[in-house]
Amino acid sequence: AAAANGKLVVPKPPPPPSMILAISEFVKNRRSLGGKSFHLAELTPKAGEYMIPPSATVPFGMFEEVLKDPMNDDFREELEELIEEEDWAKVRSFVVDKLELPDKLEAAVLAQLTSVGAPLLADVPWQRAMKGVWASKWTDRAVSSRKQMGVSEDALMLAVLAQPLQPAAYAFVIHTRSPMTNANKEDALIEVVVGLGESLVSNSPGRALSASVRPGGAAPELHTFPSKPIGVFTPDGGTHIFRSDSNGEDLEGFAGAGLYDSITVVDCPHRLVNYASEPLIFDAKFRDDLLRKLFDLGRLVEANFKGQPQDIEGAVLKDGSLVVLQSRPQD
Repeated sequence: AAAANGKLVVPKPPPPPSMILAISEFVKNRRSLGGKSFHLAELTPKAGEYMIPPSATVPFGMFEEVLKDPMNDDFREELEELIEEEDWAKVRSFVVDKLELPDKLEAAVLAQLTSVGAPLLADVPWQRAMKGVWASKWTDRAVSSRKQMGVSEDALMLAVLAQPLQPAAYAFVIHTRSPMTNANKEDALIEVVVGLGESLVSNSPGRALSASVRPGGAAPELHTFPSKPIGVFTPDGGTHIFRSDSNGEDLEGFAGAGLYDSITVVDCPHRLVNYASEPLIFDAKFRDDLLRKLFDLGRLVEANFKGQPQDIEGAVLKDGSLVVLQSRPQD
């Protein structure tokens, strides 16, 4: 993404190679996907190290193809009028409520997710989640960021990465090279919350468990104990998450990550966290063992990317196994 006249040039993707791509097809279709999908497909865990979720992505350009479908002719005209009015909340609601998805696209999504081992549950309105990701092209932050960087409306495209939501006991972020001042070059900064990562990456009140971990046997250096009063949890029976994956992420000079939405098909329950019996606080051995395990995971993932420092998001399942949901190069 070279800057031209102070404006950001976003790479133009090719036409969609298919309506939805399985994770096994991500690498060869690199230009049709965002960094979330591509970096996930680059991970090659050995048995027992960690898992990556079964995944499939609706590529760049499919939203635009759906808009061009004759069944959406009236919708498209009205959408253009709403965009001119710049009432972004109305634009987003209109896309979610009124955009028609072609039957063949719906059938392709259902078939592909089944084939990768992550079938959608029957009779759940997954279409609204997918359209909600596309609609997040028009969040206030996204629109103002594009204006600031001189990125045109048409240049920004959203792929949609679909995965089953992990039944997480804990969510984590590993910065394999600690961004803290005075950190040792070998230090990793690790953050952990109870439940799903939504409370970790959102600005919800309270703090995550935060610790610096270094190679060797030294005990982790704790910075903060977990104190977020509300945790977010996977619904009973499970659900899927549709994750935004734009062509405006991982671009030099443009903070494109986090501008667009990721949406679960079924809403996730928010519950009070019972810290009175939480081992992250009261069981030092459990806490240190988990932090050491996450440090080792960070080194494995970093080695996968030829030693380039990574920001890694993932989940610790109830049986203690680790799932990597995202890894991207550290700024």
